[in-house]
Amino acid sequence: MRRGVEALWSRVTSEIPSNQSSEVTTLKIRVLLFSALAMLLLAGLPGPAQAKKQKFPVLVSYGARLHVAGGLTITQTFDDLHECSPGQSYTTKLDSDIEVTKRIKVQVLQRKSVSSSSASEKGAVTNSHKLLDYTESNYCPPDEPAEIDEPECRTITGNGSASVKPDYRQNGKVSLGISRTSGGDQSTSCEHLGINSTPKGSQVESLSTPYSSLELPLNLKARSFLTLGVKKKLIRTVHVGGPCDSAVVYQGKHIDFSAFDAGISTLYNPDTCEVDGTFNFEFKRLNKKDRPPPLG
Repeated sequence: MRRGVEALWSRVTSEIPSNQSSEVTTLKIRVLLFSALAMLLLAGLPGPAQAKKQKFPVLVSYGARLHVAGGLTITQTFDDLHECSPGQSYTTKLDSDIEVTKRIKVQVLQRKSVSSSSASEKGAVTNSHKLLDYTESNYCPPDEPAEIDEPECRTITGNGSASVKPDYRQNGKVSLGISRTSGGDQSTSCEHLGINSTPKGSQVESLSTPYSSLELPLNLKARSFLTLGVKKKLIRTVHVGGPCDSAVVYQGKHIDFSAFDAGISTLYNPDTCEVDGTFNFEFKRLNKKDRPPPLG
C-alpha cells in the first residue's frame, strides 16, 4: 500500500509544470490525486471470478432430522459332535434391528469434518437371538451321560442411538454411528464370533450388549452437509455382508454372499459365521427458525 501511495505522488508531481501558479498547481494536484485514488480503489475490488466464489465460516452449525432404519442378521453354525463323547451341534440366528427418527444438531468444521449430537430413542433397538437345530452327543453305555447345558438365547429391547461422525480414514467423508445404550447383555452362550470388516475403520457388531456399536461409511463428503439447502435431504443405503472374518460394508445393489462357495471363509472352521444387513440413512436439514438441541 505504501509503495502505491509513493508511486501515485511521484506521478502527480511529475505532471505539474514548474512555471504554473500556486492556485492552478493546487487544483491540478487535487484532480490528479482524485483520479489516481479512484483507480487504486477499483483495482482492489474483486473480479467476476472472485465475486462468484462462495465463502463459508470455519464452523457452521444447524439443526437437522436424522432417520436411521435397518438391521443385520448373523448366522453361525457350531459343530462339535463326537462319537461316545460329550459334544454339541447347533445354529444361532442373531437379529438386530433399529429405527430412530430424531432432531439433532450438526457441526461442520472447515468443510472437512462433520459431527452431530445423538439421535436417541427409547426402545428403538431389538436384539433377538434364537437357537436352531440343536443336537448333542454323549458317552456311550454303559457309561453315564454327562450333563450338557444348551445355549441360552433371548430377546432384548433397548434404547437406540445414531449420529453422524467423521470417517475413521480422515478422508473428508462421513460415517454413520449406531449403538444400543440400554437393555442388558445377551447371554454369552448364545454370542457370535467377532466380525472383521472392510473398509478400514468400519465396525460391525450385533448390538448384543449396551454400547456395542456399528460404524458404517456413507461415502458422503463433509462439504455435502455444508452446502445442503434448508429442507433438502441426503439419502444413502448401506449394506453389510459376507463371512464374519471378512465382512464388507458397501453401497449399491445388495449381494447375496450365501450364494458363493462355502469355502470362502476358513479362519473360523469348524464354525461357519455369516453376516447380512441393510441400513437406510436419511438426513434432512431443518428450517433456520427451528431450534436444534445442543451438541454433545
